[in-house]
Amino acid sequence: MPGSLDRRMVSHRIYRFRLAALVGRGALRISANRDSLATLSGEVLAAQRPDTIDVVLNGTLVKTLNVGWSRWAFRDFDPLGLFLRAGDNVLEFVGHKPPLSPSSDSRALALALENLRLVVDDGSTVCELHP
Repeated sequence: MPGSLDRRMVSHRIYRFRLAALVGRGALRISANRDSLATLSGEVLAAQRPDTIDVVLNGTLVKTLNVGWSRWAFRDFDPLGLFLRAGDNVLEFVGHKPPLSPSSDSRALALALENLRLVVDDGSTVCELHP
């Protein structure tokens, strides 16, 4: 799935990563060893603004993020509750506008997420993130 990922484990239950989607869609695979509730938070930016970005977990729309500000800046989005099922889960971020090619970058960029945190509600380590 398209996108680039920088991931590091911050503690036993908090993961921090950055995802830049190159073609309007970025995805992460989350492997959970049991069913669990988790909270996702972080910052979002769309190359073309205003834009909306769908957050989709296992094919089901969780929330649509509104990137309505005009300035090129990351902003926090409200924390999202996610139900992770045991096994593999796919978390997608889907922009509604096509990607742009900034003059300073040869890649076509549609959206970017940074300082993402996935916290399992009971504090245990039950999942692993994969680009």
